[in-house]
Amino acid sequence: PVFCGVADEKHIEQLRTFLAQPPMHSSGWAPLSWPPVVMTLVGSASNAKMPLDAAELAYRYIDASYRSTDSRELDEQGGLPGVTREYRQTKSVGKWGAIEYVNAGIEGYGWGALSVHLLLRYLVGLNAEDANTITIAPALPQSLRRVGASYRVEHVPWGKYLLNIECRVKDAKSYHMQVHCLQAVTNEYIEGETTLVEKHMWD
Repeated sequence: PVFCGVADEKHIEQLRTFLAQPPMHSSGWAPLSWPPVVMTLVGSASNAKMPLDAAELAYRYIDASYRSTDSRELDEQGGLPGVTREYRQTKSVGKWGAIEYVNAGIEGYGWGALSVHLLLRYLVGLNAEDANTITIAPALPQSLRRVGASYRVEHVPWGKYLLNIECRVKDAKSYHMQVHCLQAVTNEYIEGETTLVEKHMWD
């Protein structure tokens, strides 16, 4: 109900603790093991007006997934580099009880796009309110808030436009944002054949 936006405030309030520190689920699976559970969990935290918790959960999933998928060698489970896997297997419990994950299950399961969705929606903060309206509200986890660090996504399709978005960390509590809105000169989005339509900057 929280993920779908139909829960009332009382229901959301009862679940806040569990959204911030998700428990094991389904007979002992770690909270960030299964992509459908992760998508629901992160979306629910965001809908409960807990953007920093949503960003932290999304980052933990993306980080574990990317480290395995972007490896240049077979991982301990024999997974092929660059190929998405079925779920995340618990590897160990790190500092302060944080669970560490590695890719597991069968290959080519199709969950690679989830990391892209989590990155754009909950860390960069892109949200298409409707076909003509988009909001950008970045929420970086503490581990990414290094002063001077810059995070950028480019050529994100939105209708007939492409968005180039950069978020630069000013300090632990503030960012500088820059958004370029491009439109293709031709029908194909090809590097060098776009024109700048709008440019926005804010802190």
